[in-house]
Amino acid sequence: MSARGELFTYADAAAQVRAALPPSYGVTQAPNGPIDVRDERQKLVCRIQLRVLTGGSQWLTLAPLRGYERKCDRIRCWLEHGGVHPSWQWKQARVPMAADDPANVAVARVLERLLEIQQANLPGVLAGEDPEFLHDLRVANRRARTVVRQMDAAFAPADAARIAAELRWLGAQTGPTRDLEVLLATLDPVTAELEPLRLLLERRLVHARAEMTVSLRSQRATQLDSTLTRLVQEAAQRAPAAIGVAELAGARIRRLHRRMVRAGGAISAQIEPQVYHELRKQGKELRYLLELFGLALFDNTAVGELIAALKELQDVLGRHQDCAVHAATLRQLAPQLAAQPGGVGALLATGSVIAGLEARQAEAREHFESSFNIFASARQRKLVARVFD
Repeated sequence: MSARGELFTYADAAAQVRAALPPSYGVTQAPNGPIDVRDERQKLVCRIQLRVLTGGSQWLTLAPLRGYERKCDRIRCWLEHGGVHPSWQWKQARVPMAADDPANVAVARVLERLLEIQQANLPGVLAGEDPEFLHDLRVANRRARTVVRQMDAAFAPADAARIAAELRWLGAQTGPTRDLEVLLATLDPVTAELEPLRLLLERRLVHARAEMTVSLRSQRATQLDSTLTRLVQEAAQRAPAAIGVAELAGARIRRLHRRMVRAGGAISAQIEPQVYHELRKQGKELRYLLELFGLALFDNTAVGELIAALKELQDVLGRHQDCAVHAATLRQLAPQLAAQPGGVGALLATGSVIAGLEARQAEAREHFESSFNIFASARQRKLVARVFD
């Protein structure tokens, strides 16, 4: 479960809890305190912790008292039926569409949903209490950029370029903070020798987060949601001659799969890490197209099989890239680290961390061939040709 909560609402949380539960249940809340729920016998059965974020989102975490776990599960169901949303809906990006929907209309609908997710996570990013908000904002941002880049035929070129530029800007503001959060997580738990490194990284994270917050509170960021929504709607209205969304999505999925098979087949053990990274980026784009359009328009069983094979390959490529980025960052920090109290010992310990990262990177390269062979197998290629023709 996310630290931010398992349910969320934009309404008054205590009032919504009261409205969702049977009249025999009691709901009380002390000022700035949790919401206490009592059953028909007035036994305290569940305590609901509440987090309120800038922008109005309220996150609820249900904590049952011992012996009342089943009643707490029932309360959770009542709340969901009463309009309090489960957390998975926070990031649910799929929208309904039909195969013969005009591509410009369907693509605009997908982009508008991704913009909603991006904007919904922004208050949590600014609060800075839970890194999942930043993660989910960046995933929505990458998905939207993929849709614009891969489904660009749905819009006039100038419109697609303007939307892509705004999305790229937001992604650039959030990247350094996320990279440092991930690197710090890989060092956990930290030994005493690595404590100077942790302190240095945390100072860099504070600085990166402060710069990100300034950017995200700027006029451009404040207007970004309305700007992008307007651009998407205008682009959909000015789109070129209509093409069905299934025809366009199928063609893009086939092309991207072919490109990945060709690029991956040329990789050797000694090739530069950047080549693996490029393949990883293509894999992300293919997966986003399969999740956003493939599952909505084509045979779900076949699409699910393709996603499973792609996910295994992505996991290998992701481990390879993360190790490369983290090792490069740690090497770059060496001069600063040496100047810290205890820096000499930290440098030696950091060398061991880098060696471990390089070993995991080499292990990922060893696993690449087997996972790629599954993804690029004759069965998978025939499946792509059959499903997306």
